[in-house]
Formats: sequence, structure tokens, C-alpha cells
Amino acid sequence: MLALEKVIASFLSLPGLFILLYIPVVIYLLRKARSVLIKVLTVLLLMLMLITFTGWGTRVLVIPLERRYQETGITENLPVVVMGGGIHYSLNGRQATLNSVSLQRLVKGYQLYRKNGGPLLYTGGVAIGQIGPSEAEIAANWLKEMGVPAQEIVAEEQARTSFENGLYVKAWLSERGACNKIYLVTSALHLPRTVLVFQKQGIAVVPVPSGYISDHRLSWLSYLPNRGSLNANLAALHEWLGIIWYTLRDRI
Repeated sequence: MLALEKVIASFLSLPGLFILLYIPVVIYLLRKARSVLIKVLTVLLLMLMLITFTGWGTRVLVIPLERRYQETGITENLPVVVMGGGIHYSLNGRQATLNSVSLQRLVKGYQLYRKNGGPLLYTGGVAIGQIGPSEAEIAANWLKEMGVPAQEIVAEEQARTSFENGLYVKAWLSERGACNKIYLVTSALHLPRTVLVFQKQGIAVVPVPSGYISDHRLSWLSYLPNRGSLNANLAALHEWLGIIWYTLRDRI
């Protein structure tokens, strides 16, 4: 009974409701439309929905990225670089908090710092369209509250993209004149593109995934339309398009 409830609920809530409402349109167009092109596009759109809204898309888009790097080799005393993932600004625009992705990355970086030492650099500037504070500033305040000495914290406040993250971290390493190797902490989904960006800048990295956005062992429920798969697949699609774009721009 519970399984039946799950199936019904998946098609009566978004995004499954889109598929349920679209199926009569598909049947009508396949029967009535004279244009072969319209019929083909109708079926392709249905297939796109099925992939994007379900675990089928997770298998194709998410898992290959998240499985690219596993956490290994966490033994050296290297600088810890944490990639920003965004912040939530308050209504008055003068305050902000780290979003869940950023906080997850920062916690992982903090744990790594506590284990092997620092310094710990957080890279993330002011979001486009906002006036501040920067993401790195918020992260630095959090680290101070956790007891990290100020001299061990580096707030890189200029970068707004993954490419700029790499550029400004490279500049910091050059000024520091020390080891050109770092622990690179970011979400597992984001690591493949980020590693390529940093390697393009000549930075040797030890990839450290901070979290995963999807199960890698999918159940039959995962292949029903669900919001979790939709969110994960859209995030993964963003990364795949980012890899293509950065390749075309010679950034990786």
C-alpha cells in the first residue's frame, strides 16, 4: 500500500504532474498531427522529461561527475582551499549567511584544517547584483567563531566564478612563494570542472569532495518523477555545460 501511495504521489506532485498532464497531449499529437517533425519533437520532449525528472538522468548526468574523485591522500600539511558555493542575503542587503552548499564545503575544509593544519583559504566574492558582504568575509567570520586563528585564515573576496577562483588562488600562491600544491575542497559534483581549472593554472591539487547531491545506489523509487532527481540533474547539467564552455574558452 505504501509503495502504491509513493507512485501516486510522484505523479500528482511536481515534477511528475507535468508528465501526467503531458501524456494526453502526446497521444493526441501522435494520432492527429500530420507533421512528422511535430511527432518527433513531441516524443523527444517526453523523453527529456523522463530523463530530467527521474533517476535515469541521475545515472547519466550526476553519478559520472560525483564518482570522478574520491577522498584519498589526506596526509600532507598543505594549504586548504575551499570553493565558495553562494550565500543568502538578508532583506536589508547588509547581512548574509552561507547557504547549505557553502557551509558543507566550509565544514569539510575546517575538518581538514584541524587534521593537517593550514592555512585555510576560502574563495568567494560578492554575488553579481549585490553590494556585499562577500562570501569569503562571511566564511572567515564563521572560522573565527570556530576558533581558527585569524593569521591562519585567508579570505579571497574577488572571485565570482570557478575560473576566477583559480586565477586568484594562483596569485595568492605566487605571492606566498611556497608550495604550489593544495587541498581543493568543493562539492563532489563540482570537483571535475574545478580540478581542471586549477590544473590549467599550474596548481597541483588533492581533490577533496565535501558532499554528494544524490544517492549512487538508486532504488526503484528513484526512477519515478521526483524533485530530488530534478534538482540534482539540473545541477549536473550546469556542470556539464560549464565544462563545455570552459573548454571552448580555453579555461581548462
